[in-house]
Amino acid sequence: MVRRTRTGVHRPREFEINIEPSIREQIKADIKRFPRGTGGFAKFFHMIEMCYRQANGSKPIHADPKSTDCFVNPKIFSNVELTVIGHSMGTIVINELLPLFRELPVKDIVYMASAASVRDSKRSLAPLLSHQDNSKHSQKFYNLMLHPMNDAQELAVKGMAPSGSLLAWIDEMYENPRTMLDRTFGKWRNVRATKHIFRPESQKNMIFRVYNWRGPSAAYLRKKNNHCYPVTHGGFNDDRMAFWRPQFWGADRVGWRSPIVGNETLETKIKRCLN
Repeated sequence: MVRRTRTGVHRPREFEINIEPSIREQIKADIKRFPRGTGGFAKFFHMIEMCYRQANGSKPIHADPKSTDCFVNPKIFSNVELTVIGHSMGTIVINELLPLFRELPVKDIVYMASAASVRDSKRSLAPLLSHQDNSKHSQKFYNLMLHPMNDAQELAVKGMAPSGSLLAWIDEMYENPRTMLDRTFGKWRNVRATKHIFRPESQKNMIFRVYNWRGPSAAYLRKKNNHCYPVTHGGFNDDRMAFWRPQFWGADRVGWRSPIVGNETLETKIKRCLN
């Protein structure tokens, strides 16, 4: 699973040497066009960056004319601000991409139940969140986490497997972390013990949010569609919670409109549950 996640940035074929010359030439051409990775995620971020540079009159990063093509009207990117959201192992991909594409106008970085290690997250995020007074784009980081009890008590295979969320399994069974910094960045227990490794100027731009605990009645509440925050690792993907809305992250932003859900708007529902 980790291998598949990381090859979204650098494909294994980039590092193959003993292959047919014709195929090797194709790989070299691909690397020349996408020098920061030929994986799907790296190519997508590269194309977005090219559109942004073209819209703002910046010079191409390198001379290959194909790399400067924008797949949409570049005017869309003239005043754009990007929000990057990763859930679980998706945060491993973001940790790989953010240092490679520093010029992108990323405004908000949101990690939901991050399966990335504390060490890798610090290496990726700290340079972005420090010394932002003189930077072109000022980033905010949000780390969203389950309540520790929900992390520990999540049931799998109807209780026939050991209890605990995927992050608990990674920390206790899959990865065998050697130090606290090698544990997952999406569990409050780990974050509480390690957040001091971020410099104070970085912590000013970071929000750590732990959602409330829900006990045995959580399944009933999910069935009734009456909850607004996650109680399981996969619960972050529930679009009824509107995880793309700043209110869900704990950001101080209001004013967006939303459809009616039951007899109240989704905005009112989220405010009622998150306040």
